[in-house]
Amino acid sequence: MGLGEGAFEALGLDRHRHRHRHRHRHRNNDDWIPSTRSRRDRTRSPDGMIADMFEAKWDELSRMTAEHRTMPFPAGFRGLDVEDQDMVMLDADAYGHATSVLTGPLTEQRRASLTRLVAVCDTALPALDGAYAIKYYAHVRDMAALATEIENQREK
Repeated sequence: MGLGEGAFEALGLDRHRHRHRHRHRHRNNDDWIPSTRSRRDRTRSPDGMIADMFEAKWDELSRMTAEHRTMPFPAGFRGLDVEDQDMVMLDADAYGHATSVLTGPLTEQRRASLTRLVAVCDTALPALDGAYAIKYYAHVRDMAALATEIENQREK
């Protein structure tokens, strides 16, 4: 799908520069073909792309922990045990592990604890009542799961 006559000029673009910027010559043919990747992507090594994915996950975990600090704790959940899990401790442990992942690698013991927290959240979530509590603890679970992904990726 291309831009119609006059559209390049209306957008302040030079038709020929626009075409050349987004297309490249095929090796065996002088015809112009659309480029499916940017020049940066074509020159990036797989390790560079993995580093970018790691950085994106790290940024997302950082955003999630900041968001979690602003979320009020669900009313009526202090001192409450759900599926034999103290909900305050579940919240505190998940947040603590997630912030620790942002500062550096976890010890083997803390990594195992983080993995266990994700499983505990998966067990406790279906037993929760209240839309906000479910949203809150789904956020806790997602934060812990992302921290686990980062730790597993860091290990490689």
